[in-house]
Amino acid sequence: MTIQLLQGDCLEHMKEIPDGSVDCAVIDPPYKIVAGGCRKVADNECSGIFNKRRDNKRTDWVDEVRTGKMFKHNDIKFSDWLPELFRVLKEKIHCYLMINSRNLKDLQVEAEKAGFKFQNLLIWDKGNVTPNRYYMQG
Repeated sequence: MTIQLLQGDCLEHMKEIPDGSVDCAVIDPPYKIVAGGCRKVADNECSGIFNKRRDNKRTDWVDEVRTGKMFKHNDIKFSDWLPELFRVLKEKIHCYLMINSRNLKDLQVEAEKAGFKFQNLLIWDKGNVTPNRYYMQG
């Protein structure tokens, strides 16, 4: 068995991969998240890495989140890569895609358009994640 790992932009590398040559895909693609860690981006109410610095000056992250520049390289539609992924996978092979519940339906619709057959939904219970504002009592 030969394993080949490629590092780089998947949209570029997949063009070089022959049709039906990949045995399995495990993918954690970029997808839309809720305001990038800010409760009210317009009011600069950000938390975590988006919060103010220790010297109490606003960090440049807030501007990048507000303008959408922080994740500009992750602004990839599912339809941009799913057809290419389907092309490189062997027939009747497994493909595992990590996604949040907010984007699940869009991913499933685009995956089926590309030719994928939705088989099962697997839930990854991340039991030790840091709770966010939705799970913490105020």
